[in-house]
Amino acid sequence: MRTSGTLATLVMMGWLSVVLWLDRPAGEHGIWLQRGLGVLTWLLLVEALRRVTPTVRVQTLVVVAFATVVEYLFSPTLEVYLYRFDNVPAYVPPGHGLVYLSAYALGHTRLVRRHLRACVAGVLVVGGAWALHGLYLAERPDGLGAFWFACLVGFLLWGPSRPVYVGAFVVVSYL
Repeated sequence: MRTSGTLATLVMMGWLSVVLWLDRPAGEHGIWLQRGLGVLTWLLLVEALRRVTPTVRVQTLVVVAFATVVEYLFSPTLEVYLYRFDNVPAYVPPGHGLVYLSAYALGHTRLVRRHLRACVAGVLVVGGAWALHGLYLAERPDGLGAFWFACLVGFLLWGPSRPVYVGAFVVVSYL
């Protein structure tokens, strides 16, 4: 990214935080606010994509396409989870792109690159404790969270993009 990874992450995650806050159930602003947030999120994603290499741009678009298919399959089709207006909010597909770009930017910061082994160890310890809590101590057991943590362990141990996986853990945990 042409801007600092930390700054880019703060901007993108800051925007997603604002979107989630504005579209919270207590703020019954309606479907049109949700759609407007979607348009603005798409605009931010397009601007962010202008600032990355063609390879990262393609990776991000693949993430958006795959996540969109998963969202529409799992939410309105299979009803594994439901959104407030029984839709997939317009900001969700581009939001996945911003999450990926945030993870990428954070994973490529000087701090993560210099201390990658310690960052990976930290993710394994914190994520493992979190997954165990979800399985055994949480009010509602979370087996799916443990499954996704196991996938993350595999990516961190054998995947080609360990810094991005570290960034993804931080970004997704924040959200």
